[in-house]
Amino acid sequence: MVVFTEVESCLESRNCRKRSELAKKLVALTEKNGYQIIQTNGQRVYAPPASKNCPSPSKGCEVFIGKLHKNLYEDELIPLFEKVGPLYKFRLMLDFMEQTRGYAFATYFTPQDASRAVEKLNKFEIRPKLKIVVYKSVDNRRLFIGNLPTDRTRLEVQELLKRYVNGVVDVIMYPDYHQPWLNRGFVFVEFEEHRYAALARRQFTPENLVAWGQTLYVDWADPIPEVEPHVMARVTILYLKNLPLDYNSEEIHTIICNVIGSQVVRKVHKMFSYAFVHLVNRKHAELALSKLQGLIIRDQAIEIEWARPRRYSKKFRLSKTPDNFCT
Repeated sequence: MVVFTEVESCLESRNCRKRSELAKKLVALTEKNGYQIIQTNGQRVYAPPASKNCPSPSKGCEVFIGKLHKNLYEDELIPLFEKVGPLYKFRLMLDFMEQTRGYAFATYFTPQDASRAVEKLNKFEIRPKLKIVVYKSVDNRRLFIGNLPTDRTRLEVQELLKRYVNGVVDVIMYPDYHQPWLNRGFVFVEFEEHRYAALARRQFTPENLVAWGQTLYVDWADPIPEVEPHVMARVTILYLKNLPLDYNSEEIHTIICNVIGSQVVRKVHKMFSYAFVHLVNRKHAELALSKLQGLIIRDQAIEIEWARPRRYSKKFRLSKTPDNFCT
C-alpha cells in the first residue's frame, strides 16, 4: 500500500511538471501576438481578445484537425498551422483529464489559407509514425424551417425570428411552382456565424417555435460545401435562379443570347425556376456573368452565380461527401 502511494505521488508530480511546462509554452504563444487562451465547455480557445476588434472571417475559413495523440497540444499544433498563414482562432477539444480528445479546429482569416492548410498538412507526420488529418470544416450557418404557412412572406418570417434570436443575415424563401404568390412551406435562414445558428437551433427545438397557429419544424439545413478556388476557376457554367416558371429552355436561351450573343452559348437547360447556362470557355463565361448581372425577366430580378461542379451537387453529396471535407 505504501509502495502504491509513492508511485501515485511520483506520477502526480510528473503530471504537474508537464502541466506547468505546457502552461509556460501557452503563455509564450499568447505573448507573441497578443492573443489569449480561454478554457471553457470542454475546449481551449486561442483567439484575439475583443479589444483587438478583429472581424470574423468569412465562411470556409475553418479546418478540422483529427487523429491527434492525447498528449499533443497547442505548443506543437499552433506553430505548425501558423506556417500556412495567420490564425484567427484555434480550438482544441479536451476531456475531463485535460488531455486531447483527438481533434481540433483551426480558423484562418481567408478561405485560401484554409485550403492551403488542407493541401499541405493533411496526412502530415507531426511526430514519428504519427500522421494527422486535415479537412475543410463544414461551417454550417444555415437552418431549415418547415411546416410554414404558405401565405407567409419573407419579411414576416424575418421579423418573427428577430424577436427571438440574433445574427440573422438572410431568409431564403422560394415561391410555389404553380402558385408563385405562395411559398413552398419552408425557408432557409442564414446566420452571421455557426455559433448563432447553433444557438437558434437549440432554442427552437424540439417544437419550441410556434407561430401563425402552427408548430414550425427547425433543424440544420443540408450543408453546402465550399468549392476549392482552383476548381471554381475552371467552371464555365452559370446558374440562374428566380426565373418565371412558365418560360422554357428555348425562351431563356433566346433572352441570354440577346444579351451576350449566341456564339458564346453552348446550351441552356431550365428546370422549374432555375437554369444552367453552358458557355464555350471560361473567358466568355466571366464576360457573360458580368453582362447578365441585373437581368430582369417579367419584373423578376434574376439571381446569377457560378454553378458548382457536379460532384458538389446535392444529389452527388447524398452518396459521397467531397473528399476535401470533414466527414
